[in-house]
Amino acid sequence: MKTRILFLLAAIALHGCAAHPVANPPARKTVGYYDQLTHIIAAGVRYPSRALLANEQGTCIVKVALRRDGTLISAEITQSAGYADLDRECLAASRRVDKFPAFPESVSTEIEEFIFEMPMKFSLPSAK
Repeated sequence: MKTRILFLLAAIALHGCAAHPVANPPARKTVGYYDQLTHIIAAGVRYPSRALLANEQGTCIVKVALRRDGTLISAEITQSAGYADLDRECLAASRRVDKFPAFPESVSTEIEEFIFEMPMKFSLPSAK
């Protein structure tokens, strides 16, 4: 029987072309692993230029599944941002990572998959 672990990661806010965590991950043994995953994905997020030009904003949630060695199993949108370009970037940012870090040693060897949902908020800077 396959054992999985599921977590909700901190939201990522995207302002213009930058990505920043906007909330702290849950306080658990694997908090460092959450931080790693959040920052790795956030570093690769790009605000789509067509979405910037069209003033599109929104929050999408992507669900990512990883194997113990950090290999990506799947990435899927569980909540749309309301714009196809933003949703595509949510998926692309997760899939763009060559390889995620392996599970921390503190994660039981019975756990074969690590599944997490990650909100990504795309917002434009305020006009001045």
